[in-house]
Amino acid sequence: MRYTLDTNILLLYVRDKEARKFIEDSYAPFHNENESMISIVSIGEIMVLASANNWGENKLKLVQRLIDKLIIIELTYEEILDKYIEIEEYNRNIHSSKKRSGSHIKMGKNDIWIAATAMATNTSLLTSDKDFQHLNKEFLDVIFVQ
Repeated sequence: MRYTLDTNILLLYVRDKEARKFIEDSYAPFHNENESMISIVSIGEIMVLASANNWGENKLKLVQRLIDKLIIIELTYEEILDKYIEIEEYNRNIHSSKKRSGSHIKMGKNDIWIAATAMATNTSLLTSDKDFQHLNKEFLDVIFVQ
C-alpha cells in the first residue's frame, strides 16, 4: 500500500501505545512492503504540538525516527497546488464538474494541503480526523483509524 499519513497518526504513535499497535497490525505504514509519505505541513504541525506540550527527549526522538522513515513531500510538488484548488472549489461547491448538496464545507487549511498531498501522490490518506470524510471516494481514499 501507499499512504500519506495525517499529522494525527504521528500523534497517535507518540501518545497511545494501543493505537500504535492497532495501526501497525492493520496498516503497517512503516513496513518495507508499504510506501508512506508525509506532507511537510504535518511535520510543522507535529513540531508545534511538541513545543506547545513540552515533549521530552524520548518523544521527540520517536517522532524524528518516524519522520526519518517517511518520504517528505514538499509543497513545491507542482500538482499539489492544483489539487488544493480543486478541493477548495469542491468545499465551496463551485467545482466545475463535481456537484454536491449542501453549503460550504469548512476545512482547516493545513488539512486541505494534506489531502492535496495524498491526491497528488495517489496515496491513501491514513487519518483519525473525520474532517476528510466528505472527500473519501470523491477525490481520494481516506482510511479512518479510530
